[in-house]
Amino acid sequence: MDLGRAQQAGGVSCIDYDKYFVVTRELRNEVGSDTLVKFKSAPAERVPCEYSVLSRDLEIKNEFAENFMGLHGDLLFLDSSTGPGTSGMTIYSLHTRKKVCETSYLGPIRFSGDNLTLWQVEKEYVTTADCPDAEKIAQQGMDPTVERKRILNLQTFVFSDTTETRCGTEQ
Repeated sequence: MDLGRAQQAGGVSCIDYDKYFVVTRELRNEVGSDTLVKFKSAPAERVPCEYSVLSRDLEIKNEFAENFMGLHGDLLFLDSSTGPGTSGMTIYSLHTRKKVCETSYLGPIRFSGDNLTLWQVEKEYVTTADCPDAEKIAQQGMDPTVERKRILNLQTFVFSDTTETRCGTEQ
């Protein structure tokens, strides 16, 4: 993810990037936050850290427990999760101001140029033949899974599989 300068002001958090200023607002009685993107005209432009929507801003209202993850270039990433295990990821293009991809993921995630590497559950209800720790995981009250490392092309939003797998757990 791109580095920005973070700041806090009351109930909102802000991250200042060269091209964008992102404001998030925690919600009361709900999991997640609303996200507001302000488009800057210059990297040095000062934007107040407040959740105030203007007509040229992009506002993304919380739907499914989303939280701002970060920016990578002109892409905005939201995480949607309420606990351990698989999370949802929603990606918005800040060029088009539209949602361009929704997927599930497990960490860790890694960016390399125009690619995002992540893990996804490939198989549920596995045995020790699939995952040597399956029995031990089941005894801990969890469901063993097989996860595959996948690569998402951030230009086309098409996945490609790797040969790498690992044992995982779901609740």
